[in-house]
Amino acid sequence: MRNFFFLILTALMLICSARADASAIGEELPSEKVSTAGAPSGDAAKIATGVASFAPKFAFRANVADLLNGATLGVEASVGFTRHWSADADVRYNPYFDALRQRSLGVGARFWPWYVYSGLWLSGKARYQEYSMSSHYTSEGDRYGASFAAGYSRMLGRHLNFDLGLGLWGGYETYSVYECETCGRIRERGAKYFLLPDSFILAFTLVF
Repeated sequence: MRNFFFLILTALMLICSARADASAIGEELPSEKVSTAGAPSGDAAKIATGVASFAPKFAFRANVADLLNGATLGVEASVGFTRHWSADADVRYNPYFDALRQRSLGVGARFWPWYVYSGLWLSGKARYQEYSMSSHYTSEGDRYGASFAAGYSRMLGRHLNFDLGLGLWGGYETYSVYECETCGRIRERGAKYFLLPDSFILAFTLVF
C-alpha cells in the first residue's frame, strides 16, 4: 500500500516538474528573436509555428469506460510540452468488485502526429498494478510492465475533447492463489510473464 502511494506521489512530482519546465520555456521564448529575414516563406512559416511559438498545454481525462466497468476510477493528468508530445500519468482504482479489485499506475508519453490533444495519437507507458480477484478461487499479486495504446481525440469545444482508444500491456507478474477469500490456505504461488488488454478508452478530456 505504501509503495502504491509512493508511486502516485512520484508520478505527480514528474507531472509538476514537466509543467514547471514547460512554463519556464514559455516565459523564456518571447525574449528570443528568431530571424526570418531572407528565408523562404515556407521556412519562415515553419519557424513562426514551430517550438518557439508553442504554449504549454495541460489536460485532465476521466475514462467513462473504466467507470462503467465495475465503477473503476480511471483518471489521467497530462502536460503537452511540444506540438507533438505530451507527458501522461494515470491512476486506476477499484476497491468494490471482487473480480476487478486493483490499484494501478502508469507513467509515460503520448505522440500526436498532427497537433497535441487533437487527432490521432500513440502512447507508451511503464505500468504497475496491484490486484486481487475472486471467482472460484482468490488470486492476488503484482504486475510490472509496459503498455501501448492508440486512439483518436475529437475536439468538442475549445476546452473539451472526447477520446477513443485501445491498449495492450505485457510484463512480469508475481501471484498467489488461495483456496478461499478468508481461509488463507495457499493453493498456488509463482511468477510468470503476461500479455493482457490494458484499456478501452471512452474519455472526456479537459484541456487548458
